[in-house]
Amino acid sequence: YDLRAVAAALRAEGGVPHVAALDAEKLRRKGSGIGLDALQASDNWIARDCLCTKGHKLKALGGWSFPGETNLSLLPVTPTEQGEAIVLFRVVVVRAAQDEKDWRAL
Repeated sequence: YDLRAVAAALRAEGGVPHVAALDAEKLRRKGSGIGLDALQASDNWIARDCLCTKGHKLKALGGWSFPGETNLSLLPVTPTEQGEAIVLFRVVVVRAAQDEKDWRAL
């Protein structure tokens, strides 16, 4: 999916779009404590604790050498009861990088 037009529109609104790679099992466990499934929990800023990229950071969209492509280095993720490792990718918009609660998932 080509996110260049989406990223440009979001930047025009004052936000910075990022790709979030989330440990889905960790997210499911975190969300279940407050009555949310993994996808619902990924809409919320609490998902920051489940980032599974090196340095636990978001990857900003834009400035690609090859439009539409990006590289992410993932950390090992929590396996499910079936032994599967699942990563959930979300596009999120952040306006203030220093504000942990600034998280708008698309």
